[in-house]
Formats: sequence, structure tokens, C-alpha cells
Amino acid sequence: YLLVDGIIVGRQGPEDLAALGVGALVLLVLGTQMNFLSYGTTARSARLHGAGRRGDAVAEGVQATWIAVAVGALVVAVVLALRGPITRVLAADADVAAGAAEWLGVAVWGIPCILVASAGHGWMRGVQRMRTPLVLVATGIGVSVIGCVVLVPGLGPAPALGLVGSAWSNLAGQLIMAGGFLAALV
Repeated sequence: YLLVDGIIVGRQGPEDLAALGVGALVLLVLGTQMNFLSYGTTARSARLHGAGRRGDAVAEGVQATWIAVAVGALVVAVVLALRGPITRVLAADADVAAGAAEWLGVAVWGIPCILVASAGHGWMRGVQRMRTPLVLVATGIGVSVIGCVVLVPGLGPAPALGLVGSAWSNLAGQLIMAGGFLAALV
């Protein structure tokens, strides 16, 4: 989600790019530390699917998704409460820290979506459903890329949101992706 953002936001200037780097660091560390949702769910789901208990295998996905939502909500609350101090510790420049905190204030809402996707990858791998996660992630990234290209500089009738446009673009793509994983689970 953040590769294109670096390219587009980088054209806005070094301060915005630095703020994106600080905010993205926080987001990536938090999002990747929960990989147990994917790998732990895969093992449990595959074991049940292999035993001919597909319903129980999918139920593992339901449990992992609830954990993803609960942990994601907790992470959002903590980051929103501490985003200023966190970004000030990571950025030497006050303006960069302020930009990162603003970006993180929007982008952190994507953490539950990222965790729902991790849980979805896990149970879908376990039940041998490999194509759906790829399609869902590609769709989310596609929406994010289009949004970033349009919202950061403000193309056409879209407002120029600058750095925070990157966060809104990512969040839109992540919401669509997570919605797809939830629909597959249902």
C-alpha cells in the first residue's frame, strides 16, 4: 500500500516524504507484528480442512477475524492517544512529526483492516482457497493507487489533500479489501 505513496508524496516535497516515512514506519511495525493471525490460523484451519471438517476450518477464520477486530480496535485507540509523542520521538523535525501525526491519525484506522486480511489469508490458505486473497489485496491496492494519484495532488475535481490524501487512499483500499475478506467469510 505504501510504495506508490512514497513516489506520489515525494513529489510534494521532502518534508511530506519524511512525514510519510515516519508514519509508515509506525503503521508497518504495528501491522506486521500480528502475523500470528495469518500463520496460526493457516495451521489450524488446514488441519481441520484436511480432516474433512471444512465448517470447523472456516470457524477458525471467524475466531481469527474477531481477534483481528478486537486487537485492531485496541491498536487504533492506543495510537490515536499517543500518535503525537510517538511521531515526535521518531522525527527530529517538529513539522515532520506533526505531518506524520496527521497522516497516522487517518492511516491507523486501516490497522483492523490489515489484521482482518491477515486472518483471511490464514483461513483461506487452510481451506485451499488461494486465488481470492490475491484478488482482494490487488483490488485494495488498485483503489489505493488510484486514490493516491488523484487525492494527493488534487487531479480533476478532487481536492488536493497532500500528505493526508495518501492516508485516505490507503484507508479506502484497506476497507474494500477487508470488506471482501469479511464477505468471503460469511
